[in-house]
Amino acid sequence: MRTPEDVANDKRQAAVVDLQTRFSFHPADKTRGHEHSQVREVHYQTALQMFLLLPDGREKSLVLTKLEESMFWANAAIARAPQD
Repeated sequence: MRTPEDVANDKRQAAVVDLQTRFSFHPADKTRGHEHSQVREVHYQTALQMFLLLPDGREKSLVLTKLEESMFWANAAIARAPQD
């Protein structure tokens, strides 16, 4: 039977593996380059529309910043996904 200490150790090990994945370099490979390009294009087109549509101000700046963040996380999802 597993002890609470065993469960805690397993959780710590899983957390370490997760941190290694999150803070490691994930280079783009040729098979995923097209996906990264699509993500950038979708975000660029959305950012351009927001730039043209919204009045200047703090809110517009935040919209553009959040789109940058979204692009980052989308590309991170692609780069961090296991290789097929």
